[in-house]
Amino acid sequence: MKSHSPRKPLAFGRPRGQRRQLLFFGVALALGVATLLAFLVTGCGGGSSSGAALAPDPPPAATQPAPPIQASEVRNIVTAAVNSVNVDMVVAVVDRAGIVLGVFPALAPIAFIILHVFVSVVQTYVFAILPAVYIGLATADEH
Repeated sequence: MKSHSPRKPLAFGRPRGQRRQLLFFGVALALGVATLLAFLVTGCGGGSSSGAALAPDPPPAATQPAPPIQASEVRNIVTAAVNSVNVDMVVAVVDRAGIVLGVFPALAPIAFIILHVFVSVVQTYVFAILPAVYIGLATADEH
């Protein structure tokens, strides 16, 4: 049988040096993150020191109001947008005040919604009956 010898003691300064390296690494990492955040925050100003350096031009005065958009044009735009993504969806057209101007439904998802409701009802029924049957069998008197 082999005899066990005690472990060699660690050098006295070694853990302190590792702690110091970890501390320096943590400080350097924190300074790096702070510098990156400072660049991100100050970089959003556009690079100019004065606020009025690049003011946008005012819109030209409208001599004639634009003609209102027709319902057929809206329908064509919505149809083209829905067809461009190749996904069944329901699109609601609203104005800037939030008033709904029109809803364009996709009929294919309605069948899946009805199927989902049916599956939910069956699942609710099954998971309500299973515990009732289990409790009934567990508490039933033997004949």
